[in-house]
Amino acid sequence: MRLYPTLPLLNDETPVSYISRLALLHGFDKARVFAAQLGINSQRLADGDAMALASLSEISGAMQSALSRSAIVRTGRTYQIRGQLLSKKGNNRARLIVCARCVAEDLGTRREAWRTGGRF
Repeated sequence: MRLYPTLPLLNDETPVSYISRLALLHGFDKARVFAAQLGINSQRLADGDAMALASLSEISGAMQSALSRSAIVRTGRTYQIRGQLLSKKGNNRARLIVCARCVAEDLGTRREAWRTGGRF
C-alpha cells in the first residue's frame, strides 16, 4: 500500500516527526492513531526498530536509509543517535524544544503545520 498524498522527508528529520507531519496532512490529531491505522507500531518506530522504519518507508515512499539515518535507536536502556550513545536520563522526549529559525525556514511563506518537522 502506498500512502497518498504523501510528503517529502525533510533533511535530518526524525521518523517520529515525519509520521506526525503525515498524520496532520491526513487529518489526524495523534500520530499514534494514524500509525496504528497504517499498521505501524508507533513505539517501535520511536525506538528506531528496523521493521517499523521499513514499513514507514514502504507506505510513504521515503527512503529507508534516510529514515534510519535520523532515527533514535533504542538498545536496552540506552539510545543511539547517529552513533552517539545517550542514557535514558539524558533523553527527554516529553519536552519539546524548537528552533524558531528552523521552523520559519521549513514553513517558508506557507503556514501548513505539516511543512515543518523535527530534525537534528
